[in-house]
Amino acid sequence: MDGFPFTVNVIYRARTKSAEITIEDEVVNVIVPNSLLETQVRRLITKRLAWIKKTLVAQAKAGKPKVIEYVNGESFAYLGKNYRLKIVKGEEPAAKLKSGYLWVTASNTEDIKEAIKQWYFRLAQKRLAEKTTRFSEMLGVSPRSVSIKDFKTKWGSCSKNGDIAYNWKIIMASNNLVDYLVIHELCHLKELNHSARFWKLLDRHKPDWRECKIDLANMSFIII
Repeated sequence: MDGFPFTVNVIYRARTKSAEITIEDEVVNVIVPNSLLETQVRRLITKRLAWIKKTLVAQAKAGKPKVIEYVNGESFAYLGKNYRLKIVKGEEPAAKLKSGYLWVTASNTEDIKEAIKQWYFRLAQKRLAEKTTRFSEMLGVSPRSVSIKDFKTKWGSCSKNGDIAYNWKIIMASNNLVDYLVIHELCHLKELNHSARFWKLLDRHKPDWRECKIDLANMSFIII
């Protein structure tokens, strides 16, 4: 779509009931129902112009992800704080936080990588279960199940049956962003799609969700 100072990709979907804007690789993707007119799409983009520009600038500053080499001294984030890697040679791969460092016992790079990933998985399972229980009480909802997944393109999901799943990489983010994701998915237990009612509900329980959404979009550059 022309007329904007950035690339716009409009995606029409038959089953989509509400509009959604996502930004990836400097492209603004506007996902809308088939019934939406071009003039309505333009109004939607104009309404979100400030947010779009802010997100594009933030993503440009974040840049592309660096290649992780899994060597001593590299930083790994947990709940928004960075911990330097210390590698100890050993046959049984293991990882733990100790004295402000991420200590990993392993014999080769693949074992180091796997030990760190499993460490993240364990932390994600524990922390996200705790937060889900706490915020479920706040929202007055009860998910049928909570699981940790290795999603490639999304941070979380909520099925129509009430099954919630989180991307394990979210545990690298700050507590505030983790809270946002948990509350976002729990709100779907009341409003399954991204309707106006959903955003109103989210606004009630997480007023800073717009800023969180931008920060989470920037985290899409994380690889491990």
